[in-house]
Amino acid sequence: MEFLDLVTASHAFVAAVGRGVPGMRDRQPGDDERAIVHENVARVRATFSELSIGA
Repeated sequence: MEFLDLVTASHAFVAAVGRGVPGMRDRQPGDDERAIVHENVARVRATFSELSIGA
């Protein structure tokens, strides 16, 4: 069941990003917003790296 949970969470993440990115194309994030995004992307990468499934 854990694998299915991971697939579901990954799908939800991709879907949410797909909805959010188009609305951000015409704006420049502030330094704080940029830092938060970079921190969270680093956390996602670290999680997938730990699971040995990310590139």
